[in-house]
Amino acid sequence: MNLYIGKLQNDGVVRYIALPYEEQYNAVPRMLGTFYSTDARVEALINLGNLVLLQPSPYKKWKGYGDMINCRAEIRDDGEKKGKHLPQYADNLEAYASLDAWLFLYMEGRWYFKTQNGFEPLSSVQVTFSSQKDAFKNISLYELSENGSFNCVHTIHSESWKDMQIKAITEKKTYYAFRNDRLVTTINHPLNR
Repeated sequence: MNLYIGKLQNDGVVRYIALPYEEQYNAVPRMLGTFYSTDARVEALINLGNLVLLQPSPYKKWKGYGDMINCRAEIRDDGEKKGKHLPQYADNLEAYASLDAWLFLYMEGRWYFKTQNGFEPLSSVQVTFSSQKDAFKNISLYELSENGSFNCVHTIHSESWKDMQIKAITEKKTYYAFRNDRLVTTINHPLNR
């Protein structure tokens, strides 16, 4: 899921940017609360467009790996096409709130985070990011066809091993899990029932 950082403008429009790299998500609340506490700094941050790396300063160009001060922006530092990475706009606060992402919002001189109760002050909420990791990373699932060949069983990020066990039992199938060319385990094998 993406993470968006937005600022409520005077006209009610929310201008926002994306930080698509999940490895950094846990540092975002501290970074925003500590280094982006004025309208000018938040505006400079939003003007960068989509970020590769959120750091304490939005003002100078990222100097490369090891730079712990300057933000790395898709447009300014990586030469990406501007249209794709420019700040985006939501017509109003409700439209921004309806986006399927983790949402941070700067308004009235404070940071807010979207929870199930709406936007709550960042200082009063515990922000945790649960990442949906692919349970089948580096694992391929197959089922044996009637003619004796293996057919690939497609999985999605939201499926877990337990989901696949239930699916195999419900559909009365056996799944074979391989890592590269090695059999790791079977799911719902007749000898294990």
